[in-house]
Amino acid sequence: LAIHRRNQEIFWSDGRTINSANAVDGSNVKVVVGALARVVWVGSNFGDSHDALETLTVKGTECVSIISWSPERVECFVGLPQRFTQQPIPFVTEDDCSIQTTRGSMTGYAQNYDEMVVSGTPAPLVERIDIDIRLVLPHALAIDDREDREWLYWSNSVDGTIYRSSLRSTAIEVLQHRCWSVRGLVLNTHEDSTQLDSLFYSLEAKGTISRIELPPSNLPSTSLLPAQVILSGLRSPRGLAMDSSSQILFFTEKTGRIFQVKLGKTMTVRQKANIPADDESIVASGVDIRRVVTRPSMTRLDGIAVDSEYLYWCETNTNTVARALRCDFQRQVVVGGTANSMLSWPRGIVLGSNDGEKNDLKQSYYYSEYTGRISRGSTQTTIVNALSAPAMQYLDSVVQQSSLQGGAEHIHFYALE
Repeated sequence: LAIHRRNQEIFWSDGRTINSANAVDGSNVKVVVGALARVVWVGSNFGDSHDALETLTVKGTECVSIISWSPERVECFVGLPQRFTQQPIPFVTEDDCSIQTTRGSMTGYAQNYDEMVVSGTPAPLVERIDIDIRLVLPHALAIDDREDREWLYWSNSVDGTIYRSSLRSTAIEVLQHRCWSVRGLVLNTHEDSTQLDSLFYSLEAKGTISRIELPPSNLPSTSLLPAQVILSGLRSPRGLAMDSSSQILFFTEKTGRIFQVKLGKTMTVRQKANIPADDESIVASGVDIRRVVTRPSMTRLDGIAVDSEYLYWCETNTNTVARALRCDFQRQVVVGGTANSMLSWPRGIVLGSNDGEKNDLKQSYYYSEYTGRISRGSTQTTIVNALSAPAMQYLDSVVQQSSLQGGAEHIHFYALE
C-alpha cells in the first residue's frame, strides 16, 4: 500500500498487479503495472543515430526505457498497464509492436523483408520481433510524490527484483537483483538537494534491512546500485516507516516487535549494556536501535506508518489497526476488535500527511485488508472494495466473525504467509 499525497491517489498490490485509485472516493481505478515486456526489433533503417528513433510502442504503451540501439537492432523494456493473462492467444504479438523513426514507421514485421530492403525504402524495416513477457507478483510499494521526481518503487516476487517506475512516463529502472522476500520499502528524502535520497528495504528471509543511495533526480539509474546492510540478525523484518525530518526509521517484525532506528548515530556503551536479551542477535551498523513496542508473537505485525505525533501499525492476527504516541509508545487500538469495528487481516497502512494532528482530525489513515478492501479512518470508510470473488466474500465474513468469538474459533493468518 502506498499513497501519492499531492494527487490524492492510493496505490496497492493485489498480488498480481499494481493498481491505483482516487484516495477520496476510490474512483478512477487503473492498472499501473500488470506485466513486464522486453521487446527486440531486428531489421534495418532504425536511424543513423539514436536521436532518429522517435517512438517504440508495445501493446498501446510507449516504451521509453531503451536498453540498446543500433541501426539494425533496438531493445526496450516496459511495464504494461494491463493484467497478465495466460491464454492460447499470446498476451503481446508482433502486431502489437511498432517502431517509428524520422523516416517513417512500421507495425509488426515485414513478411517480404528481403524485397523491401532491395527497394531502397528509407523507412524502418523489421525482419523479426523477439518478445519476452513476464507476469509480476508485486509486494512492497513506496512512492516519491515530489514534483520533480514522481517514482513508484516496488518489489517483484517473481524475479527477486526491486524496480522503480516513473509516474510521469513509462520509464522503468532496475535497482536491485536477487532480493527475495522483500516485505518493506521506504524512502528517506532530503530537502537539501546536495544530499542523496535513499531507499530502505527489508528482507524477511535474511533478517536484514539494507539501504540504497539513489541518483540525483535528473539522472537515470543506469546500473545496479550498491546496497549497504544497516541491520542484520533480525527476526522476520517486515514493514518500514521513515521520519526523514528526524532521520528516524521504524520497522516491524513478524514476531510482534517494533523498533526505532536513529540513522547516523551509534549506541553508547551504556545502551549496549541494557539491550534486552532477545535483541542481542541484532547487528547494527552505524545506527542507534531500540525496541519501542512489544506484542505477542502471534500478533503478526506487518504494515507501519509514522507522522509527527503517532506511530501506526497493523496487527494481522488480532484484526486491529493500532497506534501509539511517539513520546511514550503506549498502544491504542484505533480500528477493529469490536462488533462495530471488524477487520479481515489488515496488512498495509499509509498516512495522508506528515502532520499528526491533521491525520488525527481528518482520520486520514488508510489501511488495507487481505481480503481486498482499503478503508480510511476509524469510521472504516471504504475506498476500494475488491471482494468480487464469492470465495473472498465468504473468507471476509468468516475472519471477521471469528475475531469476535476468539478462543479456538479465531482464524489465524499463518497458513497464508
